[in-house]
Amino acid sequence: MTSREGLGKQISAAQFQSSQGYVTQNKVKHNFSRNLSVDIFKFDHSLFETPIPNYSLFNSDSIQILTDRSPDNDLDWYKEPTFLSMAGVRVFEDGSYPQNKMWNDTLCSIVRHNISDNWRISILYCDRQWTEATQNIIENLLRVRNLEFSSIEITEEPFEDLVCRIIQQFQPREISYYANRDEKEDIIATYMKNMHSNIDYFRINVQFLYSFINPYVEFKKVVVLINKHNSNLNSGSPTTMSKLYFGTYFRIFYAGRRELLNKFVTNEFIPEKFQAKLKFEASRVNISNRRIPTSEFKQYGQLNGRSMLRPIQKGCIPGIIYALKVLICDCNANSFLYGESPIVIIAYDPMISRANLGLYVRQIPVWEPVNEVAIVDCSLRVERLLRINLGA
Repeated sequence: MTSREGLGKQISAAQFQSSQGYVTQNKVKHNFSRNLSVDIFKFDHSLFETPIPNYSLFNSDSIQILTDRSPDNDLDWYKEPTFLSMAGVRVFEDGSYPQNKMWNDTLCSIVRHNISDNWRISILYCDRQWTEATQNIIENLLRVRNLEFSSIEITEEPFEDLVCRIIQQFQPREISYYANRDEKEDIIATYMKNMHSNIDYFRINVQFLYSFINPYVEFKKVVVLINKHNSNLNSGSPTTMSKLYFGTYFRIFYAGRRELLNKFVTNEFIPEKFQAKLKFEASRVNISNRRIPTSEFKQYGQLNGRSMLRPIQKGCIPGIIYALKVLICDCNANSFLYGESPIVIIAYDPMISRANLGLYVRQIPVWEPVNEVAIVDCSLRVERLLRINLGA
């Protein structure tokens, strides 16, 4: 991008008002004319590695409860700023904080470039309920990466309403929206075509970014969230949390996961045009969604013991799911969660529920032999998960 020459009225971005909670920064003034371009950056999971509920801590039903964005769900993870405040709260051995590494570097470069471009403005969009705590957390995170925006929008209003206000205020010639894939937000493309066809609109998909917080801290914070929910009940039984044995699986160690991703996240297997919208895994081989009887363990190996895993075939539904069939040394079983073969999920569309991954694996039409040599360590584990039991 290069700056466009021209004359225009200078306008402060702080004049841009939100109807449902906002914070603005007006450190940069921009030309107000039909030559203006607006870049909108989605904060959660697009610009920043926002924490998500840990699927090694909670079962899938509980994660769905915590990520349900319905207005009446007061167990919504994203309504509680505490979880965002815990992002990257871990000091490295050299004394640095990992928060400055939890960003989409490409988008950060675009934001910094726009500061010196009088014909482009940057707007940060955060689809959350506005609170002073959320505002302060986001401002502090932006300071970590030295990022400046003309306007920071923290609002639950429909995205098309936000865009409408942008158009009314700035009358831009083009709008670019940088965000991970989200079908609810993609309806803006139809809205722009029907209502503002004279404005160029670009929807740029970026990789889904996420992180986890300390599991012990996460457990304590979710307990607080549940207690807060129960304190607001007028009737009915309270919501509780219980422990259950959820499943049996082979856990792939971190070094092995990194090796699998390095070898199989290639343009040949996963085209670059799909990579930005996928969630990458390569962390486990699921055996069962229950705790298998002790008598069956001998088919799989020794609990918590080390085994070796080797990929033998790869297959995919392009843009949807990418997986490996593997061999596991000392494993003589012929039954796994996704079929007769042990499967490692390399990447999948984050719009797919984890509970439904098996349906897609079984629909992969072709499995090809792998040329990549990779032997990694794994360990047989029993998964103990927490379950949130909603009150009646």
